[in-house]
Amino acid sequence: MFEDRRIRRRRRYLLAAVFVLLASAAFGIGYFFNTDSSENSDDPDNTPKVSFQIPDSLINPPASKEPIENVNADSNTDQEVSSIDDELLTPNTQLIFKTYYNSCGHTLEKAVQAAGEEVNMSEQQIGEKYTDWEITGFSPPIIELSRSIDTYCPNHYIIGVDNGFIAIYVYDEDGNKVLREKTEISLGILTPADQQALTGGIIVDTEDQMEQTLEGFSN
Repeated sequence: MFEDRRIRRRRRYLLAAVFVLLASAAFGIGYFFNTDSSENSDDPDNTPKVSFQIPDSLINPPASKEPIENVNADSNTDQEVSSIDDELLTPNTQLIFKTYYNSCGHTLEKAVQAAGEEVNMSEQQIGEKYTDWEITGFSPPIIELSRSIDTYCPNHYIIGVDNGFIAIYVYDEDGNKVLREKTEISLGILTPADQQALTGGIIVDTEDQMEQTLEGFSN
């Protein structure tokens, strides 16, 4: 009986010792891993290292475009100035005035050289100076201005009446009727039909036609 108690006691001691041994081993293993993990987290040397790389654009920067842009800007400025200068009248600029006469259908041209205040004028300034004209071409050194008026051109003669006598009239470039000559042929010696025709004005194209018409009235 005493032998059985002793055996059971020894077994309990052995089981207790094994339990203590296993508990100690488990504690030791857990402590080891916790400590290692803590040390790894606290150790700055164990922190994952990030690799930094300097961009190639900073090592070898591209050639600056600023000088080119500056050159282009200067070039553009020069072109703009040149363009503005080209649009201003110079002493070599020719102004061509074209007048269309509606009554006869003829067109007369007159070319004059820019002078005085016209030099260095712009298109707008030319338009303000010649208000009765339309600028139909502005390409210095040639400026073209046009107009149309409801009269005859200066290449015609008008046989009419002045104070009871036959007179010769012409039109100037601006379409104004101008007395050229007053004859000694009295309107009183003419037939009523001729008087009415002369009152309205007889248009002839040449000086020869004018003289022939006058001879017919004097006979």
